[in-house]
Amino acid sequence: MASLASPPSSQLQKLCQHAQALLDSGDPESAVLFLRRAAGEVGVTPDVHDALADVEVSLGNTVEACKSWMRSIELSGDPHDHSQAERWLYIAQIQEGDESRRSYMQGIALLQARSDVARAADGDVAAAVGEQEGSSVRSKLCTAFCALADLYLTDLCFEEGAEAACQAALDQAAHYNHLDSYEPMQGLASLRLSQGNHAEATQLMLAAFERISASATPVEGEARLAASKLLMECAPHKPECADAALDLLANLMREDDENVEIWFMMGKRDSQLCPARVAVFYAELVIWGLSFLYFCWLPLHVFLLLRYRKQGWASFSSLPQILPFPSNI
Repeated sequence: MASLASPPSSQLQKLCQHAQALLDSGDPESAVLFLRRAAGEVGVTPDVHDALADVEVSLGNTVEACKSWMRSIELSGDPHDHSQAERWLYIAQIQEGDESRRSYMQGIALLQARSDVARAADGDVAAAVGEQEGSSVRSKLCTAFCALADLYLTDLCFEEGAEAACQAALDQAAHYNHLDSYEPMQGLASLRLSQGNHAEATQLMLAAFERISASATPVEGEARLAASKLLMECAPHKPECADAALDLLANLMREDDENVEIWFMMGKRDSQLCPARVAVFYAELVIWGLSFLYFCWLPLHVFLLLRYRKQGWASFSSLPQILPFPSNI
């Protein structure tokens, strides 16, 4: 959530304070009303529109959020300043098709310009700050190129040259992936699945799963759910992928057991178990059941034998022949 800076006007300041208090108390539906009023005040700052856009997104009002971020860019002065990069990337996530691609490209270009500034820093302190900033920018570039690649697999999949453009974006994502993120691997796995190269996709997804599991910072739930879906697509070609998907889904369910999509994916995982494993499961079940029945009926069997052994086999003709009796007693 964007922080609300102190606006110049007292009325604007009061509106922002009310909105922040409502957000802190967990009432975004009321907070958005104050922020909308604040956005119409004279002297409004870009921070107010950033905060409004964040709340609009949380409420599902993506069109209004996009308008707020665009207005924030306008108020900031230069839409091509590299400080605008994140706003363009937020807008790209909301848009679709070619509009989304243009916004991604704009955000990526601004991030690359920011990276150049960080690399050009002089002095020890400036160099240290620049290195820290450069690391953050490279991570954002990696994520942005992965998002652009996904766009070529979805909205722009029928465009001529989409496959090559997707591969180029993933190559760029790998270039900026200095922290060994799982994202480029997962994106490449998705591309390989679309190409029918299941063997490589399976290896890539298992490697991506290992990186998700070993990540020092927790991976967001939506990202883990997306990874579990790709692992399920690979499961028919390698059973280990189903186990990896189950591991992700089990952790997600512990965090939120009311998410219907997680339950659906758990059921899908069970339905895609390898037939051989299902056969073994049922064979073990049958063996266990027969053993249970045998040991339950054995005491009755012995009792009948002891009870009627002196009365001859004629006595047994009146009994239901449930169990086999030996003929040499």
